[in-house]
Amino acid sequence: MNTLLRISFLILAFLVSGCTGWKMDYGKPAAHIQAEDLRTKGKPYIGGKVAIRGKVESVDTTNSQSCWVILEGNIRCHYGDFQAAANEVKVGETITVSGVLTVVEDGKVVLDPALGRDPKAPFNPLK
Repeated sequence: MNTLLRISFLILAFLVSGCTGWKMDYGKPAAHIQAEDLRTKGKPYIGGKVAIRGKVESVDTTNSQSCWVILEGNIRCHYGDFQAAANEVKVGETITVSGVLTVVEDGKVVLDPALGRDPKAPFNPLK
C-alpha cells in the first residue's frame, strides 16, 4: 500500500509540474494564431502551447542536435534533434507548427520546443 501511495504521488507531481514535454505531447494549444498576427496577439500566451500557421522561409539542420524551421516574419521554431522532421519541411510551403511560445519581441519570436502539426488538424485562428 505504501508503494502504491508513493507511485501515485510521483505521477501527480509529474503532471502538475508543468513539464514541457508533457505540454507538447498532450497539451491542447491555448491559441491558434496566423504567423503575421503572432507579434501582436502572442504575448498573452508566452509559456503556453500555441499552434502557428505560416509560410516557411528557411530550414536550418546544420546542427543535427538543434534544428530550426523559420517561418515568415522570423518566427523561429526549434525542432531540437528531430532532424528528419525538419528535413520534411519545404521552403515556401505553408505549415502549421505547435510549440511552446517562449519569446515574443520585436524582430524575434521563438517556439521552443516545436514540431509540425497534422495539416488536417483543425486550425481556428484568433480574430
